[in-house]
Amino acid sequence: WNPLIFIVRAAFRQFDQDGSGYIQAEELEHIMQKMGRPYNKAEINAMVKSLDQSGDGKIGFDEFVQLFK
Repeated sequence: WNPLIFIVRAAFRQFDQDGSGYIQAEELEHIMQKMGRPYNKAEINAMVKSLDQSGDGKIGFDEFVQLFK
């Protein structure tokens, strides 16, 4: 049992604002702005690309978890 997974899942839900099961660039941009860390579109797209292992242009939970390993 790993309590960290519950924290990571809660964070993922905060980022996944539309409940689609994926974090899209627009959602990431919005959250980063709310956190006081605004990035331009190119920077946001680069972040998504660096985490998007499947190449579908969005970040799934399994991809998001990699940030915490």
